[in-house]
Amino acid sequence: MKKKMFLMGMLSIILAFGIMVIGCSDDSSSDDGGAKKIKVTNITVAQANRWDGNDAMVGVFKKGTTIQQALNWDGLVAGGYFEDISQSGSTFTATAVLYDIKSEKKWTGSGTYDIYVIVETSPPEFYQKKNVSISSSTTSISVSSTTQVNPF
Repeated sequence: MKKKMFLMGMLSIILAFGIMVIGCSDDSSSDDGGAKKIKVTNITVAQANRWDGNDAMVGVFKKGTTIQQALNWDGLVAGGYFEDISQSGSTFTATAVLYDIKSEKKWTGSGTYDIYVIVETSPPEFYQKKNVSISSSTTSISVSSTTQVNPF
């Protein structure tokens, strides 16, 4: 009986290891597979302090999407979380890799879209950029009080 338990334990460990090795992708790769990125520039220190520890995300929406539609995710084409945040002098830059909403694969599209940046602070912060042309691998936008919108 002890021998069977030992073998079952070993099989369980081997199975778990096999699933982990085969089933998990390696996100450490620097290859972005041609995915488009949104880079937000000129983030102030005050904004960066509010963003720190909160989810900050970007949504690429069909051109003409209103803030109310964006709140309901209507017209959402691609999106991503800002994970790469860096400081240059007195401002910060944040970059997000974009993912296709339907397939969950890295998004490689192009065209003219409306961009919404959402930071889950209390209260949430929303920034809007209309008619943004996405064609190169990285599209840069800036956020400020003039691009901030309040949907409530």
